[in-house]
Amino acid sequence: MVGLIFQSTRITEFEHVRYDNNLLIPAFPQAVHPALAVFQVGYLNRYHHPKTEVYARYADFGIKRLRSDESGAITLQFGASLTTSQFRQENARYWFDR
Repeated sequence: MVGLIFQSTRITEFEHVRYDNNLLIPAFPQAVHPALAVFQVGYLNRYHHPKTEVYARYADFGIKRLRSDESGAITLQFGASLTTSQFRQENARYWFDR
C-alpha cells in the first residue's frame, strides 16, 4: 500500500510517492485511523510533497501529523505509551520564539 503501517502502535509513515491517484487514498486514513502520521519531507522539496489535500485529510480525521521538514529529526519512543520528540522543537535556534 502507500506507506508503512505499524498496526500495534497505529503509526503511519509516508514515503515520497505520487498522490495523484486519489481512488484509494481518501479511504486510507479512515480505514487505518493511526494516532500519528509521519511525513518524511525534504526541506524545500521541488515536488511539494505531501499534497495539501492529502496532508489536510489526516487533520480532518483528527490524526496528529509530523513533518520532517518542519520538525527536523523525529524520534519515536515506544513503551507503555508512544512519545515523540522533534529536534527543531527541542533544539530551537536562540533567535526563535523571542
